[in-house]
Amino acid sequence: MIDTQRVFTVLAMSTIGLIASAVFAQNPDAGWVPVADERLLNPEPGDWMQYRRSYDANAFSPLDQITSANVDELRLSWTYAMRDGSRWLATPIIANGLMFIGEGTGRIIALDAVTGELVWSHTRTYPADIALSEANRRFRGVSVYGDKIYWGTADSHVVALDALTGEVVWDTTTADYRNGEGHAHPPLLADGKLFIGMSGGDFAARGSLKVSSNS
Repeated sequence: MIDTQRVFTVLAMSTIGLIASAVFAQNPDAGWVPVADERLLNPEPGDWMQYRRSYDANAFSPLDQITSANVDELRLSWTYAMRDGSRWLATPIIANGLMFIGEGTGRIIALDAVTGELVWSHTRTYPADIALSEANRRFRGVSVYGDKIYWGTADSHVVALDALTGEVVWDTTTADYRNGEGHAHPPLLADGKLFIGMSGGDFAARGSLKVSSNS
């Protein structure tokens, strides 16, 4: 039923063309341009490659194509219905013409940001007692760095996926989800290192910060 799903929508404007043409500098068919530190430090106006776009976390986009004078010209371009109708609040990450979205159930997808077509899908199978983790269904999204997509899981793992194929590159355990610990927010990546915090304080788990240089 569509009313139990999240629907991502991309709008176009008849007078200025597809908004995505300004946002996505590259076509995914052209190959992958690695997302380096400089690109995260100084994102292009159309880039949205972190949870709140930039390291200062102000979630502000400098794009100015949409104004009060032309907003009424927005038209539907495409929609994609997600499967998870729970309380996950993922921010789509956009890089090199691909849009990466994660669900609280453990599914990560990559869409062609211009057409909305599914490029790949990766699904993690959570254990039957995953509700022991405070991060269960509280997913906030993924991160991009280099040529990989990174995400923290509700069962206390950090996973790296190939950005173009969705194949698992590496998977490492960070804690024991049965103690309430789990990852709900996307990791922060900088200078070749991955930083990620832990949910679980409401479940009496001790807070911690994990740092990895496997990126």
